Amino acid sequence: MPRVREALEQIEAGSLEVNVRESLFPSPLAAAFLTEFMGAQIYESDAVGKDIQLQLLGLERAQAGRLFGESPVLEAGQPDRGAVEEEPWPAPAPLEQPETLLRLLKQRGDRTAAEIARLAADSGADEAQQQAVGGSGPGSAEPAGAKTQAEEIGRLLRRLEEEGRVRRIEVGGEKRWICSDEADTYARFADDPLAVRFVLTRYMEHRASFTAEELAARYGAALPLVEDLVGQWAADGTIEPALGGNEAGPRAWVSRETAERRIRIAERALREQAEPIDPVRYSRFLMAAQHVLPGSRLSGEEGLRDVIGKLQGWFLPLPEWEASVFSLRLTDYRKETLDRLCAAGEVIWIGRKEAGEKEGRVAFFLAEAKELYTPLLKRGAASKHEPLLELLRRKGASFLSALSRETGSVPSELTADLIELAWEGLVSNDQFAPLRMNGSGRKTAAKSAAKFQSGLGRWYALETLAEEQPSGGDSLGAWVKQALDGSALLTRDLAGTLLPWSWDDVYGSLKQLELWGMLTRGFWVQNIAAMQFAAPETVGRLREAVWEDGGGETVLLPAADPANPFGLTLNPRDIITRLP
Repeated sequence: MPRVREALEQIEAGSLEVNVRESLFPSPLAAAFLTEFMGAQIYESDAVGKDIQLQLLGLERAQAGRLFGESPVLEAGQPDRGAVEEEPWPAPAPLEQPETLLRLLKQRGDRTAAEIARLAADSGADEAQQQAVGGSGPGSAEPAGAKTQAEEIGRLLRRLEEEGRVRRIEVGGEKRWICSDEADTYARFADDPLAVRFVLTRYMEHRASFTAEELAARYGAALPLVEDLVGQWAADGTIEPALGGNEAGPRAWVSRETAERRIRIAERALREQAEPIDPVRYSRFLMAAQHVLPGSRLSGEEGLRDVIGKLQGWFLPLPEWEASVFSLRLTDYRKETLDRLCAAGEVIWIGRKEAGEKEGRVAFFLAEAKELYTPLLKRGAASKHEPLLELLRRKGASFLSALSRETGSVPSELTADLIELAWEGLVSNDQFAPLRMNGSGRKTAAKSAAKFQSGLGRWYALETLAEEQPSGGDSLGAWVKQALDGSALLTRDLAGTLLPWSWDDVYGSLKQLELWGMLTRGFWVQNIAAMQFAAPETVGRLREAVWEDGGGETVLLPAADPANPFGLTLNPRDIITRLP
């Protein structure tokens, strides 16, 4: 630092001339910097760039943590209070070399000789030597190899001190080694806030965890000053609360960069250990998770509610729901059960019918899942039945007979208009019966008039369901969690079918969730060419699923069933060769 300051002063005074020269090749210093940067991009390319993070849909870590919990990979990025408190030094760069020792002090700051020796031992750089001299057996306080290593590091430090490259100073009441060119910074530590920030930032960035009290004690700094600095770090996202901290004691923090590095290491290990599973095993996993397998089926009103909760957001053809989807998952499905759940306000349905489609599609949602259905609500949308839609907006939920009196239309004609509004995704009913009876459009006028009933449920404008708009991040996180609960994996094709956003919008947030350790990315199932996002614990559960050949009930799954991955995610030909 003194030499840098001196050079800047000479430039300002005009006694030092600066020449700018363009060349075809970088200088040795620039080449070394470029090599290090490219290495980080190649080996740590899972990180999300800051420019990409700014384009995300407002996904917040706290909300994501509530949705996805503390997964094994997420925990890998958090401190283990029983393990080494400092981030290990990379084993390929042994500390028993002068230049590496200098790099350690420059990157991590002041250290005692004992701390450096402990880092060298933790890196495993001297493991072979320790084994050669007998290792650390029971009752041995300090292995002979570790002692030899500590002596070598002490010798190197003294040699560097003689060369004027390092010096030993007192910091926080103990003797520590620093790079000589940083002596001025440490001399100003007590009085210069910038020096305090520089020293403490460098130290905390390589800790498994830390508290403000620990930083203040190590450096003899005033606790209010350190707490103010910690608050600044937390505000700008440099640090984040450590998971599983003791609420009764001082708050533990972890550097975001440290957590991200540990998560990337854990993810790479997971990818290396997890072989892609057979598609048939994946299919069996989905059938069990969605209660399609005979032994996993549910029953009753609560069972239907659980099934709907698992399948929220799937827009399936109207007849499929009651003809196959519900009946495959429930042992006693009855139409009246679905109508009761809708009438009780526990379940809502939303329709969708694109131009040219002969059959409309329907999705079900639990009433409390506002993060899921709110992005689908079309506020202020226009319709060819605008007067009827405006009437529902103004009056609220209304029976068909009341709407008929208000509009002067006969109930049968009014029902047709309401069904069209339902397929536009603008209105719904607090029962499913009206759509069941009139939504297919296949009945003749005579049959429709014979079966017409005017008292089935109340119609309402869907946009009135959500008075407050959830943030985009809350909804996106909820949709990703919902998709993973039902399908275990999330690919581009599945996201395009299920999620109400483009893949470009979703992908950045999936990368952020991966960066936080809540999702992991890889090729977990064979024959799926696309990259697959999954919760880390799901990868292990997929490998445990076993296909039971023969002896069981044959299950016929329609191609549109969410538990059938062949077609949307997998090619059906991948299973043909496995059939007896």
